[in-house]
Amino acid sequence: MINSTNVTNEIEEGISLNEILNSIIKHFKLIILILIISILSALIYLNYTNEVYISSATILVDPIKKNSTIGKILSSDFFYSNNDISTEIQLLTNITNLEQAYNSLDLSKYTTPDGLIYKDSVSINSIKNNISVKTFKDTNIIEISVSDTNPKFTSDFANAIAISFNKLLSSYSKDSQNMQIEFLNNKIPETEQKIKEANNKLFNYKAETKIDFISNNIKTFVNHISYLQMREKPLKLQYLKNKALLNDFENEYDNLPKLETLKNNTIILEWLHKYEKAYNELILFDISSNINSWNTTNLSVVNSNLNLGLNERISQLNGEMNEAKKQIINEVTKLIDSQTLLINSKSNTLFSLNKFTYTVMETLTSEVALNNINSTIVEFQEEFNQLPVIEKELSILESDVDSLEKIRNELNSLLEQISLTSAAENNNVKLVSPAKLPRKPISPNKLLILAISILLGLSLAVLLCLVIELNDNVFHTIIELQNYLKNKKPLIGWIPYIINKKNINQKVLITDAKKTFLDEQFKILASNIIYKKNNESKIFSITSSNINEGKTYLICNIAITLAQKGYNILIIDGDIKFPNVANNFNIKANKNGYIKTIQNNESLEKIVIKPIEGLNTLNIISPGESELFSSVFLKKTDPNILINKLKNDYDYIFIDLPPFEFASDILGLIKYVDSILITCRLSVTTKKNLETLFIQLDDYSDKIDGIIATACSKQSLEKATGKYNSYYHYSYSNIKSKQKNDLIFVKTEKKAKKLYKKSIKKRTM
Repeated sequence: MINSTNVTNEIEEGISLNEILNSIIKHFKLIILILIISILSALIYLNYTNEVYISSATILVDPIKKNSTIGKILSSDFFYSNNDISTEIQLLTNITNLEQAYNSLDLSKYTTPDGLIYKDSVSINSIKNNISVKTFKDTNIIEISVSDTNPKFTSDFANAIAISFNKLLSSYSKDSQNMQIEFLNNKIPETEQKIKEANNKLFNYKAETKIDFISNNIKTFVNHISYLQMREKPLKLQYLKNKALLNDFENEYDNLPKLETLKNNTIILEWLHKYEKAYNELILFDISSNINSWNTTNLSVVNSNLNLGLNERISQLNGEMNEAKKQIINEVTKLIDSQTLLINSKSNTLFSLNKFTYTVMETLTSEVALNNINSTIVEFQEEFNQLPVIEKELSILESDVDSLEKIRNELNSLLEQISLTSAAENNNVKLVSPAKLPRKPISPNKLLILAISILLGLSLAVLLCLVIELNDNVFHTIIELQNYLKNKKPLIGWIPYIINKKNINQKVLITDAKKTFLDEQFKILASNIIYKKNNESKIFSITSSNINEGKTYLICNIAITLAQKGYNILIIDGDIKFPNVANNFNIKANKNGYIKTIQNNESLEKIVIKPIEGLNTLNIISPGESELFSSVFLKKTDPNILINKLKNDYDYIFIDLPPFEFASDILGLIKYVDSILITCRLSVTTKKNLETLFIQLDDYSDKIDGIIATACSKQSLEKATGKYNSYYHYSYSNIKSKQKNDLIFVKTEKKAKKLYKKSIKKRTM
């Protein structure tokens, strides 16, 4: 007995590899169609997509900071080492530089894929996003790449950007050098005058005090203080120079932030504190390494008296100072960018703002360095005050003279160096590798796109086939039906789908197809129903889960088979609303059927029809014309009395019941029958329909003797019995038929579905 709970909770089987392969074969045409569509889409895309080329130029950039400031020598950066070119990269991709490079080209030589001239149709803003810059770690090498649909334009524009960038940096460096020369020419005479005054003071003091020696302790303090004073002088000059430059910026530009405002910025204060901490430690190292030899610029000399561990510490502190400077510049740049600047100068705005940010950084760090050195001098002086006043004063005078002379030498040397550099051609950018004309486009990659389209098309097609297969719960073959019916009910037979090609609506009865495959199949099926072991059933009801599944046609042919064997057979058309048994025999049923006959208490013998001439053992009765519903008729009639009476008159009774989906009220009649047979039409009946029918018949499950597959196409038969047997059956059915030229075996499942839809359409019209 089939339990509804077990049916509901039954575990669904997953799709097997064999089913996947069968699904692919079944939907092979769909797979090919999707694959063709995918490839055509790729070809259309390639046809309408423009080819893109790329060309690259490699340049070596000399940082503008290295050549444009005297801060490296005069400021506190005695461990200066900076290869950062982030500012240069920003200048390289700036719209001003790109516009200069773009305008330097003869744009009338280049055309778009549509035949338009660049000069008339392309702007720098439209190609700016096609320019990329790549840097190489720990180097000053930059790779400029330009991508475009015109290969000639990519190489020419990449080279033009490099040339324009060189002019840009060179002009910037040149302007800065001129400012340095002017500054040094003003400061050197002032320094010489101060040296003269210091020498006079020293001479007069020696003459007055007549001191001819100084103790070792005094010399040590003097050396320290003198060295710090020597460091303090150029720092002060640098600080004054930067203050003057800031005043010039304030006069030239509106709305620039004041130095005091920038000093109070939280982030800048934090980085100045880190700079001060590192600088304080470095100045102490510098003092200790310059006891016997003063040096302010040469790192190797400064570190010659230090061990390896101290040198590593110095390098670390130097990195911290450089990082602090870089972060101060970045923060100042952000503060400037957040304001609206009213530019009144004719000079390049970006260059001036970069100079401003760097000058602000130099001013702030110089101020920190000055404060640090002054505080250190005060500490040494407090100790020095304990020494004799005369010796201290003499040491101070000598220190002043020495410091001023060293400053003068440094200034003269720097002036000579900058003058020579300014006179020479200044090239901040060196073209390492010029851009070359690209031979092949970088996109679209035709082979890759076609390969992807093929793989994507196949994947989508196979996926679609699997989705269709997983959502398809129709029984396509006898094997599928057998697998589903495991542990449920047996499959007791199947009927081939043979039709009359001249009239496909005419049912093929075995009386018209004797000694054929169809005839043999019904004989086998009748034997399975009647002669099975311990079978005492005399009343059979045949039903289905849906309409037009072939149950009436099945009853008629089984009844003919048994009648031909001598059994007295009665077919009761149990479909009161849509009786169809008489139509299968191509006869008209009596208007006065068993409904009125039973209501009038008349004998059923007068309404019995013998549908086939010469076959007197085959009888049918129809419900006739009536307005009663089956439920009303059954309520007014005692089926048991009727059935018991008919049992005595006939050997076997077959009741053609309507589908339960549309007439579930006939369940009351089921309890009076001996056996229930269920039809399942291949390619039409679904697992859900059959499952629902089992649930409806759950109380009478023990009466269900089996399932019969109807409308089996030649294709489904091949899958069940093999091609040889199906060919034999097909040929045999045609040769031995009385209408051998009219009967055909429906070959494919597709044809079977088409005929089903056509019959449904005719039935509902």
